[in-house]
Amino acid sequence: MTPFTSDFAFIPSAEKQKELLGPDTNDPARRKLRKGQSWITEELRRFITERESFYMASLNEAGRIYVQQRGGPKGFLKVLDKHTLAFADYRKNNTHPYGEDETVSRRVHLFLTDRPNNTRIKIWGEAEVLNPTGPFLDMVQHEEYHTHIVRIIKVRISDWELKGRFPSSLIRRLEEIGSDLKRLMSRIQEVKKQLGG
Repeated sequence: MTPFTSDFAFIPSAEKQKELLGPDTNDPARRKLRKGQSWITEELRRFITERESFYMASLNEAGRIYVQQRGGPKGFLKVLDKHTLAFADYRKNNTHPYGEDETVSRRVHLFLTDRPNNTRIKIWGEAEVLNPTGPFLDMVQHEEYHTHIVRIIKVRISDWELKGRFPSSLIRRLEEIGSDLKRLMSRIQEVKKQLGG
């Protein structure tokens, strides 16, 4: 059986360090849950579409690891199908670690967090750079972003891992209420300023 990409994170030297530092009671359960998670479940899809930022690690042509943060409005990281993610690369973003050289590793690692719910998602995959044309352009465009798209980054997922648990629908609703309250308070302050209060 071909090992999952994330299995390489648990190399012998890392396992030895875990033994020295003490057992991780959650580790067996995490490794069991990780098996077979090369496709995007409905829970993962919802989690991804609610994120406003994520971190991504990649290798440059010198073989050095490069980590960057990507951000945007909710939903800017698109789920194209059960194995594929994509996002737009905008002109105002001056960070371009992806080369067009086929010899450069396409492997990337995405790290998504939901701090209020103490949930983290690690995603292993391979990235592909596409020109901003054709059907993919319509898929990654966001109605709240009007900056020119210079290219599209598509990520084919090979494995993913959940740390914590997906937030329940109740928690998501409470977060929405919190956001609505913030907007309401902001509007109240604007009206007070207009009235000279």
